[in-house]
Amino acid sequence: MLCKQNLRFASCATNKRIFACAMALMFALLVVPAYGQQHIHELYYNNSDWTDTDLTALTGGPNSFQGGIAAFSTTPNDQIHVYYLAYLPDAFHIYQLYNNGISWSEEDLTAATGGQSPVFFSSIAGFSIGGAQYVYFCGSDSVVHEYSYGNNGNFNWVDTALPTGGAGGKCYEVYHGLVAFATTPNNERHVYYEAGNGDSSAIHQLYFNGSTWSNQNLTSMIHGARANQGTWMSGFAIGNFQYVFFAAAGKGHIHEYSYINSWTDQDLTVAGGGVATQVLGNSGTAAFVVPGTTQMEVYYAAEENNDVHQMTFQSNQWTDTDLSTLTGMAGPNGSQIIGFATTPNNQLHVYLAPGNPFVDQLYYNGTAWLGEALPSSQPSDFGMAGFALGNSQRVYYIH
Repeated sequence: MLCKQNLRFASCATNKRIFACAMALMFALLVVPAYGQQHIHELYYNNSDWTDTDLTALTGGPNSFQGGIAAFSTTPNDQIHVYYLAYLPDAFHIYQLYNNGISWSEEDLTAATGGQSPVFFSSIAGFSIGGAQYVYFCGSDSVVHEYSYGNNGNFNWVDTALPTGGAGGKCYEVYHGLVAFATTPNNERHVYYEAGNGDSSAIHQLYFNGSTWSNQNLTSMIHGARANQGTWMSGFAIGNFQYVFFAAAGKGHIHEYSYINSWTDQDLTVAGGGVATQVLGNSGTAAFVVPGTTQMEVYYAAEENNDVHQMTFQSNQWTDTDLSTLTGMAGPNGSQIIGFATTPNNQLHVYLAPGNPFVDQLYYNGTAWLGEALPSSQPSDFGMAGFALGNSQRVYYIH
Protein backbone atom coordinates (compact mmCIF):
# COMPACT_ATOMS: atom_id res chain seq x y z
CA MET A 1 0.00 0.00 0.00
CA LEU A 2 2.95 2.36 0.57
CA CYS A 3 3.92 2.03 -3.08
CA LYS A 4 0.42 2.47 -4.46
CA GLN A 5 -0.99 5.14 -2.16
CA ASN A 6 2.03 7.25 -1.35
CA LEU A 7 4.57 6.84 -4.13
CA ARG A 8 2.06 6.66 -6.97
CA PHE A 9 3.82 3.86 -8.82
CA ALA A 10 0.56 2.99 -10.54
CA SER A 11 1.18 5.96 -12.88
CA CYS A 12 4.30 4.34 -14.35
CA ALA A 13 3.71 3.86 -18.05
CA THR A 14 7.02 3.84 -19.90
CA ASN A 15 10.19 1.81 -19.48
CA LYS A 16 12.01 4.90 -18.30
CA ARG A 17 9.22 5.65 -15.87
CA ILE A 18 9.10 2.08 -14.63
CA PHE A 19 12.83 2.14 -13.98
CA ALA A 20 12.55 5.42 -12.08
CA CYS A 21 9.67 4.09 -10.02
CA ALA A 22 11.51 0.86 -9.27
CA MET A 23 14.47 2.86 -8.04
CA ALA A 24 12.17 5.01 -5.90
CA LEU A 25 10.57 1.90 -4.43
CA MET A 26 14.00 0.47 -3.60
CA PHE A 27 14.89 3.80 -2.00
CA ALA A 28 11.64 3.86 -0.03
CA LEU A 29 12.19 0.36 1.31
CA LEU A 30 15.66 1.32 2.40
CA VAL A 31 14.87 4.66 3.99
CA VAL A 32 11.57 4.08 5.79
CA PRO A 33 13.14 2.16 8.69
CA ALA A 34 16.21 4.42 8.92
CA TYR A 35 14.61 7.78 8.29
CA GLY A 36 11.65 6.96 10.47
CA GLN A 37 13.80 7.32 13.59
CA GLN A 38 14.15 11.09 13.33
CA HIS A 39 13.12 13.59 16.01
CA ILE A 40 11.98 17.21 15.77
CA HIS A 41 14.24 19.60 17.69
CA GLU A 42 13.74 23.22 18.69
CA LEU A 43 16.60 25.69 19.04
CA TYR A 44 15.36 28.60 21.17
CA TYR A 45 17.16 31.90 21.80
CA ASN A 46 15.76 33.78 24.82
CA ASN A 47 17.76 36.99 24.22
CA SER A 48 20.63 35.55 26.21
CA ASP A 49 21.31 31.86 25.51
CA TRP A 50 20.46 29.15 22.99
CA THR A 51 18.69 25.99 24.23
CA ASP A 52 18.13 22.79 22.23
CA THR A 53 15.04 20.70 23.07
CA ASP A 54 14.00 17.35 21.62
CA LEU A 55 10.28 18.04 21.12
CA THR A 56 9.53 14.50 19.94
CA ALA A 57 10.88 13.03 23.17
CA LEU A 58 9.22 15.75 25.23
CA THR A 59 5.73 15.23 23.77
CA GLY A 60 5.91 11.51 23.08
CA GLY A 61 4.92 12.20 19.48
CA PRO A 62 5.80 9.89 16.58
CA ASN A 63 9.15 10.08 14.84
CA SER A 64 9.54 12.40 11.93
CA PHE A 65 10.00 11.24 8.38
CA GLN A 66 12.30 13.29 6.16
CA GLY A 67 10.41 16.08 4.44
CA GLY A 68 9.34 19.62 5.12
CA ILE A 69 8.64 21.40 8.41
CA ALA A 70 6.36 24.40 8.90
CA ALA A 71 6.36 26.60 12.00
CA PHE A 72 4.62 29.79 13.04
CA SER A 73 2.94 31.50 15.98
CA THR A 74 -0.69 32.49 16.45
CA THR A 75 -1.79 35.87 17.77
CA PRO A 76 -2.53 37.50 20.11
CA ASN A 77 -1.64 34.55 22.36
CA ASP A 78 1.83 33.94 20.81
CA GLN A 79 1.29 30.19 20.92
CA ILE A 80 3.83 28.12 18.96
CA HIS A 81 2.90 25.58 16.27
CA VAL A 82 5.20 23.17 14.40
CA TYR A 83 4.04 20.80 11.65
CA TYR A 84 5.89 17.79 10.29
CA LEU A 85 5.53 14.55 8.35
CA ALA A 86 5.32 11.31 10.37
CA TYR A 87 5.31 7.73 9.08
CA LEU A 88 2.78 5.46 10.75
CA PRO A 89 2.25 1.76 9.94
CA ASP A 90 -0.65 2.51 7.59
CA ALA A 91 0.36 5.78 5.90
CA PHE A 92 2.07 9.12 6.31
CA HIS A 93 0.34 11.63 8.59
CA ILE A 94 0.71 15.36 9.28
CA TYR A 95 1.45 15.99 12.96
CA GLN A 96 1.43 19.16 15.00
CA LEU A 97 3.59 19.98 18.00
CA TYR A 98 2.25 23.01 19.82
CA ASN A 99 3.02 25.08 22.89
CA ASN A 100 0.07 26.72 24.62
CA GLY A 101 2.32 29.03 26.63
CA ILE A 102 2.83 26.48 29.40
CA SER A 103 3.67 23.11 27.87
CA TRP A 104 4.19 21.24 24.60
CA SER A 105 1.66 18.73 23.21
CA GLU A 106 1.30 16.70 20.00
CA GLU A 107 -1.68 16.10 17.72
CA ASP A 108 -2.31 13.90 14.68
CA LEU A 109 -3.93 16.34 12.23
CA THR A 110 -4.62 13.69 9.59
CA ALA A 111 -6.63 11.73 12.17
CA ALA A 112 -8.26 14.90 13.55
CA THR A 113 -9.50 15.94 10.10
CA GLY A 114 -10.26 12.45 8.85
CA GLY A 115 -8.58 13.85 5.75
CA GLN A 116 -6.11 13.00 3.04
CA SER A 117 -2.72 11.66 4.02
CA PRO A 118 0.41 13.35 2.63
CA VAL A 119 2.58 11.90 -0.08
CA PHE A 120 6.01 10.42 0.53
CA PHE A 121 8.51 13.25 1.32
CA SER A 122 5.84 15.96 1.13
CA SER A 123 6.81 19.56 1.68
CA ILE A 124 4.72 21.46 4.27
CA ALA A 125 3.92 25.17 4.39
CA GLY A 126 1.60 27.27 6.51
CA PHE A 127 0.72 30.50 8.27
CA SER A 128 -1.76 31.97 10.72
CA ILE A 129 -4.30 34.76 10.46
CA GLY A 130 -4.86 35.73 14.08
CA GLY A 131 -5.75 32.49 15.83
CA ALA A 132 -6.71 30.66 12.62
CA GLN A 133 -4.15 28.19 11.29
CA TYR A 134 -3.61 27.04 7.70
CA VAL A 135 -1.33 24.13 6.76
CA TYR A 136 -0.61 22.97 3.17
CA PHE A 137 0.91 19.78 1.80
CA CYS A 138 0.87 17.49 -1.24
CA GLY A 139 -1.57 14.64 -0.64
CA SER A 140 -1.16 11.04 -1.66
CA ASP A 141 -3.88 11.80 -4.25
CA SER A 142 -1.44 14.21 -5.98
CA VAL A 143 -3.53 17.21 -4.94
CA VAL A 144 -2.51 20.11 -2.68
CA HIS A 145 -4.55 20.02 0.53
CA GLU A 146 -5.29 22.60 3.20
CA TYR A 147 -5.81 21.65 6.82
CA SER A 148 -7.44 24.65 8.52
CA TYR A 149 -8.34 25.42 12.12
CA GLY A 150 -10.49 28.30 13.30
CA ASN A 151 -11.36 29.49 9.77
CA ASN A 152 -14.61 31.52 9.85
CA GLY A 153 -15.04 30.61 13.51
CA ASN A 154 -14.79 26.85 12.85
CA PHE A 155 -12.47 25.73 15.66
CA ASN A 156 -11.98 22.22 14.35
CA TRP A 157 -9.37 20.91 11.94
CA VAL A 158 -10.89 20.64 8.44
CA ASP A 159 -9.36 19.11 5.30
CA THR A 160 -9.96 20.88 1.96
CA ALA A 161 -8.72 19.60 -1.42
CA LEU A 162 -7.57 22.56 -3.50
CA PRO A 163 -8.08 22.76 -7.30
CA THR A 164 -4.63 21.46 -8.12
CA GLY A 165 -5.75 20.38 -11.61
CA GLY A 166 -5.41 17.36 -13.87
CA ALA A 167 -2.26 15.78 -15.23
CA GLY A 168 -0.65 19.17 -15.81
CA GLY A 169 -1.05 20.39 -12.27
CA LYS A 170 -0.37 17.41 -10.02
CA CYS A 171 1.96 17.96 -7.11
CA TYR A 172 3.13 14.46 -6.26
CA GLU A 173 6.67 14.79 -7.59
CA VAL A 174 7.16 17.98 -5.58
CA TYR A 175 9.09 17.12 -2.45
CA HIS A 176 10.48 20.58 -1.68
CA GLY A 177 8.67 23.36 -3.51
CA LEU A 178 5.72 24.62 -1.47
CA VAL A 179 5.23 28.21 -0.29
CA ALA A 180 2.18 29.75 1.41
CA PHE A 181 1.27 33.15 2.82
CA ALA A 182 -1.64 35.58 3.20
CA THR A 183 -1.86 39.05 1.69
CA THR A 184 -3.09 42.07 3.63
CA PRO A 185 -5.41 43.72 4.34
CA ASN A 186 -7.69 41.36 2.40
CA ASN A 187 -6.46 38.13 4.11
CA GLU A 188 -6.51 36.31 0.77
CA ARG A 189 -4.59 33.03 0.88
CA HIS A 190 -1.88 32.12 -1.65
CA VAL A 191 -0.12 28.77 -2.14
CA TYR A 192 2.68 28.13 -4.66
CA TYR A 193 3.94 24.73 -5.78
CA GLU A 194 5.95 23.03 -8.50
CA ALA A 195 3.82 20.90 -10.81
CA GLY A 196 4.43 17.18 -11.23
CA ASN A 197 5.29 15.22 -14.33
CA GLY A 198 2.40 16.50 -16.48
CA ASP A 199 3.95 19.98 -16.62
CA SER A 200 7.23 19.36 -14.88
CA SER A 201 8.61 22.20 -12.76
CA ALA A 202 6.01 24.78 -13.79
CA ILE A 203 5.10 26.99 -10.83
CA HIS A 204 1.41 27.17 -10.02
CA GLN A 205 -0.47 29.51 -7.73
CA LEU A 206 -3.52 28.44 -5.76
CA TYR A 207 -5.31 31.42 -4.29
CA PHE A 208 -8.41 32.02 -2.22
CA ASN A 209 -10.18 35.33 -2.90
CA GLY A 210 -12.45 35.10 0.12
CA SER A 211 -15.04 32.82 -1.45
CA THR A 212 -13.43 30.39 -3.92
CA TRP A 213 -10.08 28.78 -4.74
CA SER A 214 -8.49 29.20 -8.19
CA ASN A 215 -5.43 27.74 -9.93
CA GLN A 216 -3.01 29.66 -12.16
CA ASN A 217 -0.07 28.18 -14.04
CA LEU A 218 2.22 31.18 -13.57
CA THR A 219 5.05 29.75 -15.66
CA SER A 220 2.78 29.29 -18.65
CA MET A 221 0.99 32.59 -18.12
CA ILE A 222 4.14 34.75 -18.11
CA HIS A 223 6.41 32.40 -20.12
CA GLY A 224 8.71 32.37 -17.12
CA ALA A 225 11.60 30.20 -16.00
CA ARG A 226 10.84 26.73 -14.69
CA ALA A 227 11.95 25.65 -11.25
CA ASN A 228 14.89 23.34 -10.66
CA GLN A 229 12.76 20.57 -9.22
CA GLY A 230 13.90 19.30 -5.85
CA THR A 231 14.99 22.67 -4.44
CA TRP A 232 13.23 24.70 -1.77
CA MET A 233 11.23 27.74 -2.86
CA SER A 234 10.51 30.76 -0.66
CA GLY A 235 8.28 33.80 -0.72
CA PHE A 236 6.32 36.46 1.11
CA ALA A 237 3.85 39.30 0.65
CA ILE A 238 4.22 43.04 1.18
CA GLY A 239 0.63 44.15 1.52
CA ASN A 240 -1.01 42.70 -1.58
CA PHE A 241 2.26 42.49 -3.53
CA GLN A 242 3.47 38.88 -3.86
CA TYR A 243 7.01 37.52 -4.33
CA VAL A 244 8.18 33.96 -4.98
CA PHE A 245 11.87 32.99 -5.26
CA PHE A 246 13.36 29.81 -6.67
CA ALA A 247 16.37 28.26 -8.38
CA ALA A 248 15.60 27.94 -12.08
CA ALA A 249 16.16 24.86 -14.21
CA GLY A 250 19.04 25.03 -16.66
CA LYS A 251 21.56 27.64 -15.50
CA GLY A 252 20.34 27.41 -11.92
CA HIS A 253 20.00 31.18 -11.51
CA ILE A 254 17.83 32.68 -8.78
CA HIS A 255 14.53 33.90 -10.25
CA GLU A 256 11.77 36.02 -8.77
CA TYR A 257 8.14 35.80 -9.78
CA SER A 258 6.53 39.00 -8.53
CA TYR A 259 3.02 40.41 -8.62
CA ILE A 260 2.60 44.20 -8.44
CA ASN A 261 0.06 44.98 -11.15
CA SER A 262 0.65 41.71 -13.02
CA TRP A 263 2.96 38.70 -12.75
CA THR A 264 6.53 39.11 -14.05
CA ASP A 265 9.71 36.99 -14.01
CA GLN A 266 13.18 38.42 -13.24
CA ASP A 267 16.59 36.72 -13.23
CA LEU A 268 18.05 38.01 -9.95
CA THR A 269 21.47 36.43 -10.51
CA VAL A 270 21.88 38.66 -13.55
CA ALA A 271 20.25 41.68 -11.88
CA GLY A 272 22.45 41.40 -8.78
CA GLY A 273 25.70 40.62 -10.55
CA GLY A 274 25.91 37.32 -8.68
CA VAL A 275 28.84 35.02 -9.33
CA ALA A 276 26.90 31.79 -8.91
CA THR A 277 25.91 29.96 -12.06
CA GLN A 278 24.17 27.14 -10.20
CA VAL A 279 22.42 26.90 -6.84
CA LEU A 280 23.72 24.13 -4.61
CA GLY A 281 21.80 20.87 -4.66
CA ASN A 282 18.60 20.85 -2.63
CA SER A 283 19.33 23.99 -0.61
CA GLY A 284 17.20 26.35 -2.69
CA THR A 285 16.39 29.82 -1.38
CA ALA A 286 15.36 31.55 1.84
CA ALA A 287 13.65 34.94 1.58
CA PHE A 288 11.98 37.55 3.75
CA VAL A 289 11.20 41.26 3.89
CA VAL A 290 12.68 43.30 6.73
CA PRO A 291 9.65 44.32 8.87
CA GLY A 292 8.46 47.87 8.37
CA THR A 293 10.55 48.35 5.23
CA THR A 294 10.60 47.33 1.57
CA GLN A 295 14.09 45.83 1.91
CA MET A 296 14.01 42.26 0.57
CA GLU A 297 16.54 39.55 1.42
CA VAL A 298 17.20 36.30 -0.49
CA TYR A 299 19.80 33.69 0.55
CA TYR A 300 21.23 30.75 -1.39
CA ALA A 301 24.38 28.60 -1.63
CA ALA A 302 26.55 28.50 -4.76
CA GLU A 303 27.37 25.08 -6.18
CA GLU A 304 30.87 26.16 -7.27
CA ASN A 305 32.25 26.61 -3.75
CA ASN A 306 29.33 26.01 -1.35
CA ASP A 307 29.47 29.65 -0.25
CA VAL A 308 26.32 31.25 1.20
CA HIS A 309 25.20 34.35 -0.69
CA GLN A 310 22.95 37.25 0.31
CA MET A 311 20.94 39.05 -2.34
CA THR A 312 19.49 42.35 -1.11
CA PHE A 313 16.92 44.57 -2.83
CA GLN A 314 17.27 48.15 -1.63
CA SER A 315 17.13 51.56 -3.34
CA ASN A 316 15.47 49.84 -6.30
CA GLN A 317 18.42 47.56 -7.09
CA TRP A 318 19.69 44.05 -6.30
CA THR A 319 23.17 43.36 -4.90
CA ASP A 320 24.93 40.05 -4.19
CA THR A 321 27.29 39.48 -1.23
CA ASP A 322 29.30 36.34 -0.38
CA LEU A 323 28.57 35.78 3.33
CA SER A 324 30.87 32.78 3.67
CA THR A 325 33.80 35.00 2.71
CA LEU A 326 32.73 37.58 5.31
CA THR A 327 32.10 35.12 8.15
CA GLY A 328 34.36 32.17 7.37
CA MET A 329 31.35 29.82 7.74
CA ALA A 330 30.71 26.90 5.39
CA GLY A 331 27.55 26.54 3.31
CA PRO A 332 24.78 23.95 3.72
CA ASN A 333 25.23 20.25 3.09
CA GLY A 334 22.34 20.16 0.61
CA SER A 335 19.79 21.04 3.33
CA GLN A 336 17.21 23.80 3.36
CA ILE A 337 18.32 27.34 4.24
CA ILE A 338 15.97 29.45 6.36
CA GLY A 339 16.13 33.07 7.45
CA PHE A 340 14.21 35.88 9.11
CA ALA A 341 14.68 39.30 10.70
CA THR A 342 14.30 40.09 14.39
CA THR A 343 12.53 43.19 15.72
CA PRO A 344 12.78 45.99 16.64
CA ASN A 345 16.49 45.89 15.82
CA ASN A 346 15.92 44.61 12.23
CA GLN A 347 18.92 42.30 12.53
CA LEU A 348 19.19 39.54 9.89
CA HIS A 349 19.54 35.82 10.66
CA VAL A 350 20.26 32.83 8.39
CA TYR A 351 20.32 29.18 9.54
CA LEU A 352 21.66 26.09 7.79
CA ALA A 353 23.06 22.59 8.29
CA PRO A 354 26.66 22.57 7.02
CA GLY A 355 27.33 18.86 7.53
CA ASN A 356 29.18 19.27 10.84
CA PRO A 357 27.48 18.24 14.09
CA PHE A 358 25.67 21.56 14.51
CA VAL A 359 23.16 23.98 13.05
CA ASP A 360 25.03 27.13 12.04
CA GLN A 361 23.79 30.71 12.23
CA LEU A 362 25.01 33.61 10.11
CA TYR A 363 23.70 36.92 11.42
CA TYR A 364 24.02 40.65 10.84
CA ASN A 365 24.17 42.58 14.13
CA GLY A 366 23.65 45.98 12.55
CA THR A 367 27.35 46.51 11.91
CA ALA A 368 28.89 43.30 10.58
CA TRP A 369 28.10 39.72 9.57
CA LEU A 370 29.11 37.05 12.09
CA GLY A 371 28.82 33.28 12.27
CA GLU A 372 28.42 30.71 15.04
CA ALA A 373 27.72 27.03 15.55
CA LEU A 374 24.64 26.61 17.74
CA PRO A 375 24.41 24.03 20.58
CA SER A 376 22.42 21.48 18.60
CA SER A 377 22.33 17.84 17.56
CA GLN A 378 23.40 16.66 14.10
CA PRO A 379 20.72 18.00 11.72
CA SER A 380 19.42 16.00 8.79
CA ASP A 381 19.73 17.22 5.23
CA PHE A 382 16.04 17.95 4.75
CA GLY A 383 13.60 20.55 6.08
CA MET A 384 14.11 23.37 8.56
CA ALA A 385 11.76 26.11 9.76
CA GLY A 386 11.85 29.08 12.10
CA PHE A 387 10.61 32.51 13.07
CA ALA A 388 11.16 35.28 15.60
CA LEU A 389 8.94 36.89 18.20
CA GLY A 390 10.69 40.18 18.80
CA ASN A 391 14.33 39.19 19.25
CA SER A 392 13.49 35.71 20.54
CA GLN A 393 14.38 33.19 17.85
CA ARG A 394 13.07 29.67 17.25
CA VAL A 395 14.56 27.21 14.77
CA TYR A 396 13.21 23.71 14.07
CA TYR A 397 15.13 20.86 12.48
CA ILE A 398 15.13 17.09 12.11
CA HIS A 399 17.74 15.00 13.93
